[in-house]
Amino acid sequence: MPTLSPRLRNFRADTNGVAAVEFALIFPLLILIFLNTASLFDGFRASRQLERAASVTTDLVTRFNGDEFTEDDFDLIEATAVSILGNYATDSNFTMTVSSVRNVFDDEDELEVHWSESNDDDALLEEGDLAQFDFPTLAEGDTVILVQLSLEHSALFVSDIVGDFSLNDFHIRRPRFKTEIVHEGDS
Repeated sequence: MPTLSPRLRNFRADTNGVAAVEFALIFPLLILIFLNTASLFDGFRASRQLERAASVTTDLVTRFNGDEFTEDDFDLIEATAVSILGNYATDSNFTMTVSSVRNVFDDEDELEVHWSESNDDDALLEEGDLAQFDFPTLAEGDTVILVQLSLEHSALFVSDIVGDFSLNDFHIRRPRFKTEIVHEGDS
């Protein structure tokens, strides 16, 4: 037994391989931090792309100078939003709604949905939905354009842990070249 004690002392004093053991313990944590950072960045990027697409599509609609806003016009503007969003639009449940809201001619300053167009019939704007938006003060008969974009985003690497989440953005602006943008369904 006296020969075992020096061997144990030598084993305890030997530091070869300590760095490899420490690395093996820390490496999974480093990979997890890296993947979460990449997923977080991807979520911020998707949110920023949605904001940009909402701004551009609102600008396009408010600059509309034709006689009537048609379904073909909506499709062209939707194609613009999809091209800005790229894979975020094609890989998710992308919804775009364009609506005209007007202050009716009465003493109560009530807002009404003049018309609404969407790529999802369930997303059309209705009178009851107006309370969730902060509209500017409108004179009687004035209109504003409301563009809403939304998509379901799935986290890049950790989607099973985090799950999908909704990204939504909206912009409200007055028409630029006309007092009102007329929809093809208006008489």
